[in-house]
Amino acid sequence: MNLPVDGVYWKPDIRTWPISRPFAMLDLLPQLTDAYRRMPRPNGDSNLQRVMAELERDGVSIVEGAASPDFVAAAISDLDLFAARIPELEGQQRTKPGSTGGTRDYPVHEYQQALNIYRSHDPLMISPAYARFLLLPTLSAVAAAYLGSGWLYQAMIATRTEPVAPTRRGFAQWHHDARGRKLNVFLLLSDVPEDGPATIVLAGSHRLMYSRARRVRNYFSDEEIGRLKQRFGLQERVCYGRAGSLVFFDSQALHRGHRSPHRRDAFQVNCMNRRSHLWPQQIPANTLAPLAERERQTLLQRANLAIAGEGSWRTSNGEQ
Repeated sequence: MNLPVDGVYWKPDIRTWPISRPFAMLDLLPQLTDAYRRMPRPNGDSNLQRVMAELERDGVSIVEGAASPDFVAAAISDLDLFAARIPELEGQQRTKPGSTGGTRDYPVHEYQQALNIYRSHDPLMISPAYARFLLLPTLSAVAAAYLGSGWLYQAMIATRTEPVAPTRRGFAQWHHDARGRKLNVFLLLSDVPEDGPATIVLAGSHRLMYSRARRVRNYFSDEEIGRLKQRFGLQERVCYGRAGSLVFFDSQALHRGHRSPHRRDAFQVNCMNRRSHLWPQQIPANTLAPLAERERQTLLQRANLAIAGEGSWRTSNGEQ
């Protein structure tokens, strides 16, 4: 089959894939089996049905009003404190499972000066509000419907993206996450206009399958994106919305960030079914304790989560 981009396959065309390449088919098999629905179509909830229909068709959907203004204000306050304390938080490294095997070292908390981004990969340690984000009913309902009842919190991230001139560095390049079926969820904590610092998803590209070479090299040039658009009729979807909106997208889809002269505060959690892909996370004991027993069990069972004692950076300074 003549592929518009070498090593990139279109799942609906599986019957035209060359049967003379059994190793290629074997390589793609986990992505094929991962792509099928794990739960029956939800009944009785029209909003959930809409989200699921959009995720199946486009690989992306947005739900407005998922978090209250009071919740958003509390989350922003947590990020304010995080940004102020970043000099003493930087330097800690942790190890995570790599997307294509092996392990990777990464900073737990960081300020990327070149891109003007504050990022925590352990947000439960810097934000009590983040625990409430993970437990939002809409988030849980969509994750269960899209991934099945055994869904897990794969990675947790909180970011403050400061205004910056448009760039195509880092995550502003087209890429996929190289982990197969995975649902990325953003809670917008600031209003994001259509021309603002929004995530852009190539709608429908969640149906693409990638060879190992294109999972290892998972960034794509604009020329490659243009060829995929032309062949498969794919269109860009800008994920903008008001503060309190949830953005859901399948990270098998090609996507990128867009930088602009606007700040964006956001909570992010990635959800999937494979426990071997979970990043290690921590939660302070005094963030976990006020939660209902069912909520505590949800967090502890669905994440690679360790309970930190009173030595966390928030509690050790008396700031909670």
